[in-house]
Amino acid sequence: FSPNLKMLGDYRLWLNALSQTAWSTGAGWGLMLTYAVYSHKKENPVRTATTLGFGDYVASLLAAITVIPAVFSYFAGQGVAHQQVIKVMSEGNRGLTFTWIPTLFAHIPGGTFFLALFFLALCFAAFSSLISQLELITRVIIDSGATRRLAVIIVGLTCFFLGLPSALSLGFFDNQDWVWGLGLMVSGSFIIMLVIKVGTRKFRREIIPEISRGPLKTWIFDVLVKFLMPIQVIAMLVWWFWSSYKSNPRTWFNPFLTSSVGTVLLQWGVAIIVFLFLNKTIARLQTKSLGE
Repeated sequence: FSPNLKMLGDYRLWLNALSQTAWSTGAGWGLMLTYAVYSHKKENPVRTATTLGFGDYVASLLAAITVIPAVFSYFAGQGVAHQQVIKVMSEGNRGLTFTWIPTLFAHIPGGTFFLALFFLALCFAAFSSLISQLELITRVIIDSGATRRLAVIIVGLTCFFLGLPSALSLGFFDNQDWVWGLGLMVSGSFIIMLVIKVGTRKFRREIIPEISRGPLKTWIFDVLVKFLMPIQVIAMLVWWFWSSYKSNPRTWFNPFLTSSVGTVLLQWGVAIIVFLFLNKTIARLQTKSLGE
């Protein structure tokens, strides 16, 4: 490996890394709310979160050092120029997964079998992640007084119709992947705001008491949640806005482009307005359900 340290100055690298982490670990989704409902009181959330994060990073690293060198090796053997290989790699996960991975498997013994096995594993990974994501929304509707059957039907149909445009249009898919991949950073920020509002001390003692053992652990947790995490989010957003404006002063705020700041803020704004309305409605229904 020969790291290109200049890439650390590219804001898109950090945005992609942050959104990937928020997506793959479930931190941005708030999936811990789903898992908490079914976890045992003796579960150690700190150890679980640490193991989850470490395992996710290791799996991502192993996948990267397996796939990327294989792509370069294959194209180098075909006499393809280095810059062309870079262009292939820049197509992102969609290009690698559905175009070049099948190409690589086609040139190895038993490639058809292993390709089928690869996509089967990919499907299992996708569905296993989807279960917790759907359960997060389903649980909210159940707590509002609906039956699980009705909640699952509502969530399933809603997700199907909302996801249909992305399945039919790659341009729309790229836009939604960009907008809501970054949106996980905002949803994660809401959880941070919630912890700060409740109070980190109260949160530690009542929600995750395991972290309250030892002054060093409590100090680290308080500093991370109160200062470092909010600063990281704000700094990342400011850097992103400024860099986008500096590189594309005429189009950076165009809401009709695939990956502009304007399209992200527009869709975030619409979603926040809708969720604020739904939040009041759901809170009223849950209060009524608890009263009954």
